[in-house]
Amino acid sequence: MNVLLEILSQLASYFPYYVILVLVPMLIRLGLERLVGINPDIFQTKVGMPDLLPTLAYETAFKEFVITALYYPLLEELMFRALPLLFCGDIGLIVGSVVWVLMHPAWQLTYLRGFPLSKKIFFTATTAFYYASCAVFYGMIWLSGAGVVAILYHMIHNGWLTLADIIKKVEVPTPWKKFRYVSKKPVEAPMPTLVEREREHESKEASEGESLFVKRYSPVETVPTLFVKKRGAPPSPSALESFEHPMSFVKKRSRNASIPKESENIETSEFSFVKKATEK
Repeated sequence: MNVLLEILSQLASYFPYYVILVLVPMLIRLGLERLVGINPDIFQTKVGMPDLLPTLAYETAFKEFVITALYYPLLEELMFRALPLLFCGDIGLIVGSVVWVLMHPAWQLTYLRGFPLSKKIFFTATTAFYYASCAVFYGMIWLSGAGVVAILYHMIHNGWLTLADIIKKVEVPTPWKKFRYVSKKPVEAPMPTLVEREREHESKEASEGESLFVKRYSPVETVPTLFVKKRGAPPSPSALESFEHPMSFVKKRSRNASIPKESENIETSEFSFVKKATEK
């Protein structure tokens, strides 16, 4: 109990330094980057993988929170500050902090592909300034012998930043959202049917100024109906002469109209085939 009270007391005593060395530089950095057109939203999408879904699934949000708010702070504090300080003293702490500072713009710059070089250099400077100020704060706590407090502050800082981003997209009911629940199930576009593919082909051909001769069948029709769809430029006379008149075609077939047998293999789809006539 005494240890817990001591940790809470140390957290409270270092809070003014947290505001001055972490929160204020963060606001300065964000303000400067917005002035040059670098929006923090660019970091919300994985590199090369567009954000196709508007919400985060609960399991994805939980994983992101645990890794970003708990795992990374503990690993970074131990790797870049605790171990260098233990084995190399103050110099090791400085070297480890410098590496930690430079690691952040190194991976964050991958989100700025396509930006001008001047903005990338500006972003590197503002990011290094912010993380250098954070390194001073965490290093100061480690030098005072309160390494646990440094780890806790790192976790708290990453935690509230991660929650602020997750709460806007996670699939939980929240009063400020226009919807109550959002499903995270991937929605795949259905494969186009044969009719849809034929319609797409028909539209593509019609856009090129051709007239299409289409034969349609239905389950109740024993005689196919031949008709002409005119789209775009009208067909040339030579193209029309190569086809019989639709009424003559129907008249010939209607004389011996009967229910088709299976051997005739008459299609019953909406579009059985498409003939196109082009100008010769």
